[in-house]
Amino acid sequence: MNTLLWKALFIKSPVPYLVQELFRDAKGQVQDVKILEINQAFSKASGLKAASVKNKLLTQIYKVHTEPIQQWIELCGEAVLCNKILHSEMSFGFSPILQKVLLVPLIKDACAMILLKQEQTMFSTISSATDLTQINEDLAKANDKLKLLAITDELTGLYNRCFFEQKIDNEMNYADLHKEKFSMISFDIDHFKDINDTWGHPAGDDVLKQAAKIARAAIPNTAMLIRFGGDEFIVLMPHASMQEAAETAEQIRAAIEGEMFHGVGSITASFGVAERKAKESFKFWYKRVDEALYRAKELGRNQVAHSSENSKPIASVHIEWIEDWECGNLEIDRQHKKLLEISQGLMTMTLLTKLQSSNILQQLDRLVEHIVYHFACEEHLLEKMSYRKAHEHALVHKKLVKKVLEVKEHYSRGDIKASVFFSFLVDDVVLGHLLREDIKFFPYIQMKSKKT
Repeated sequence: MNTLLWKALFIKSPVPYLVQELFRDAKGQVQDVKILEINQAFSKASGLKAASVKNKLLTQIYKVHTEPIQQWIELCGEAVLCNKILHSEMSFGFSPILQKVLLVPLIKDACAMILLKQEQTMFSTISSATDLTQINEDLAKANDKLKLLAITDELTGLYNRCFFEQKIDNEMNYADLHKEKFSMISFDIDHFKDINDTWGHPAGDDVLKQAAKIARAAIPNTAMLIRFGGDEFIVLMPHASMQEAAETAEQIRAAIEGEMFHGVGSITASFGVAERKAKESFKFWYKRVDEALYRAKELGRNQVAHSSENSKPIASVHIEWIEDWECGNLEIDRQHKKLLEISQGLMTMTLLTKLQSSNILQQLDRLVEHIVYHFACEEHLLEKMSYRKAHEHALVHKKLVKKVLEVKEHYSRGDIKASVFFSFLVDDVVLGHLLREDIKFFPYIQMKSKKT
């Protein structure tokens, strides 16, 4: 049963039911209760209207801290502390009428309240121990479903951050106790904001759901996949080494890259991987994973980077994209940004001595391929829009591609330093061409866009 159906069942159920969260002071004492959900049957029986009480503390609802309110708070605290179902009687607000209730502990600091109405209901016909046993079994099943909902991300169906926070300490303690390897993968969707801005948030949601499905199929049974927040996902891999986690990350990366996403097309993702050190706190472990993910993005995205003892912060040349460089055509602007991003990734590579030349040449081929593709797209657009100097601009492209290939050949032979070659790419090919040549047709495209 999916989340929406289960929520509809909760709201329309004839069983009067509400879910509440406990609020504690600095000493851990329960001071107040917030009503998270309340169904129609409970509203009708208690007089508490969902619109007036949902997501509010009892002290906000009733203003005055009366004895019945204090009893309510204490009963909730007792149910959670004892971790068992409590049968009791209480009144609501200022009403003197006592009503029978069941208090059911759920997850940490949350419990449900079920109202046992006096009139003919499923609860008023309890005549034997068998009836009570059946009720307790039904409550246990409902409780299990609520617990699952509490740790499940509604959009993707993956575990959520609440589950992660419940699980991580126990998993780390187990790994320390048994001296087990434990690795973590963090990944997110490249240019996810652009996806939302271009195709809308529903399309972005579909991308997240599809990416989650792909990742879930690629991880081993012992791993746990969590939607950590936004477009960031975490994979916890007990018993796994850095190498094993990196291989899993690469499988997910390749699967996402090879998939066509409905309404959006192809997308990519970047990955950071780190194996936990003995007794290492989650804070420092996650910091190393996050730094590795950052490194993957700095090197051009769509790749896996891992943390190591000798990992150093990347001191890269970073050029911020500014609005003045936008021509007004979304696709051309996106390609310009991509060119700048790949170029800066190559510049960063020159600062990382451990990277082999084959890695650099691979990224270089990617940049040249994107330059040629971008030039072709730009020429097609200008011709389609009847730009008067489209032919001249195409000739500039042709000369520039020839120059890039010549300088690349010199670099491959070792005739020039990497830093000189990459400076040429950024200063002359990417930014230089954009600011000297491309900027000439910006007013024309912007004028045409306004007319349409």
